Amino acid sequence: MKNHFFLFVACFISVEIILKLKFFSYLNLIQLNIKKAIKIMSSHRISDHWKEKIIPFYASKILLSSLSLLGILLLIIIILIGFTLLSDSFLIFILSITGIIESFIFAYFYIKLRAFFK
Repeated sequence: MKNHFFLFVACFISVEIILKLKFFSYLNLIQLNIKKAIKIMSSHRISDHWKEKIIPFYASKILLSSLSLLGILLLIIIILIGFTLLSDSFLIFILSITGIIESFIFAYFYIKLRAFFK
């Protein structure tokens, strides 16, 4: 029962972190910059000189967004490790099929409940 409560709290915190730190905005930004870089690389109207100048700019934007995503994921992992330190069986539980399904259910209903009250 303790593991279920810890999982619920971890899902609550993780969803809030993902929403507050704009996880999906970083994903969209990466996708947008990749599309722009591909468009520039495939264009025959842009000279190689300008391609050499602009591609590192897009690469750095993609790198910064990727590092931001990594930071958000590491923060969530640190939270899960914290709960693992509180309960020896928590790690086994969250890696089990039951724990994975339960975490999706908790996160889904928390997001729906959060949207209902906003």
